[in-house]
Amino acid sequence: RRSKMRYLDPPLDVDSLHRPNTAHVGLVGSREIGASHVAVGFDGERQAITSTDVLDTDRTRGGSFILALHEIDMPDGIPADTAQLDITARADSYSDFGSVVSPRAGFVLRRASARLFANVGRSFRAPTFNDLYWTPGGNPDLDPERGTHRAFGVGWSDDLVSVEASRYHTRFTNEIQWAPLGDGTWSPMNVSRSRKSGWDGRVAVRRGYWRATLRGSRTAAVDVSDTPATNETYGKQLRLIPEHMASAEVMYVTAAWGSRAQHRWVGSSFTRADNKDSLPSYAALDVGAWRRLRLGGMEYEARVDVTNALNAAYVIIPQYPMPGRSVSFTLGASL
Repeated sequence: RRSKMRYLDPPLDVDSLHRPNTAHVGLVGSREIGASHVAVGFDGERQAITSTDVLDTDRTRGGSFILALHEIDMPDGIPADTAQLDITARADSYSDFGSVVSPRAGFVLRRASARLFANVGRSFRAPTFNDLYWTPGGNPDLDPERGTHRAFGVGWSDDLVSVEASRYHTRFTNEIQWAPLGDGTWSPMNVSRSRKSGWDGRVAVRRGYWRATLRGSRTAAVDVSDTPATNETYGKQLRLIPEHMASAEVMYVTAAWGSRAQHRWVGSSFTRADNKDSLPSYAALDVGAWRRLRLGGMEYEARVDVTNALNAAYVIIPQYPMPGRSVSFTLGASL
């Protein structure tokens, strides 16, 4: 993959051209073994960037993973019909950040229409070339981000209603966060220790061709570096991460055509680490419609989507207003 990106910002006297390139190759194999499904994969990647601000810089990565899913029929006396266990382990070796292993394990218990699920794992994220070298603001001294995640939840569904609620908790070391500088530019930084926790909820109803879905979430993303005595932003919400979000969507779908309308609401977010300034909450309406047609063994689809249909004015990054109403038309064909 080859691409070219230009960043033009006359007020900041910036005109930068970036040419990132990526080459990737991978091999995945899987097999059913009794009640288990096992997949193994290997991949390699080389990224390179040339720009008006960075000479030729490249990164190589080699990785491998194993995924195992196992279905268990529960014995009598245990309040569950079936259980599914999944275990994943991924190993990656970076030319600039060394080697790391990211494991994950989870399970799902089912009883009639109800289910209980939980998972725990670790993650690793290397800084992107934009994080390191984007001008203005790239930070070549960034450390990679590491996280420890755990989540659990419950769900219930039948032919008419589906309900799901989950709780999650993540601890990060050196989380990568972009923050504003005094001259109006933005730059990524490492938050030495941070924590994200919250909940997600979803209720969906389906009747005939109609579908309706309500979603809501709350996220507490706070800085827990050092101690409250040494860090004045300890326990404060991280910049530009809304604490509350919700959406409502209605769809009408048949085999030949469909339409949708979604109302999104995003709560206020702070623009300063001390939480003294914030951006207001906003709401936006998105609508769309599509038509499908099968001719000569091919399936064709024509669709139109309108984002921010009511042309609401809102900002998610200070001094960078979001676009107003936008319309897109898509024509597609598939075998």
